[in-house]
Amino acid sequence: LDKEKILVVDDEPDALELEAFNLKQEGLDVVTDADGATAMRALATPVGVVVGSICPSDLAEKFRKASRA
Repeated sequence: LDKEKILVVDDEPDALELEAFNLKQEGLDVVTDADGATAMRALATPVGVVVGSICPSDLAEKFRKASRA
């Protein structure tokens, strides 16, 4: 059974590590990235995306639109 893949994006290393850890504890396959631009290229693979709480609103909007495509 394949695990669902989640992309976690946060430029704060501690937050990125904590978010990834918590999702892995839930049994998810977690991919992390600290840079939004490279994360956008990886977006084709995950089924879900977690974006840091202080992500610039324009980048968050791009992720939202891309995830619906």
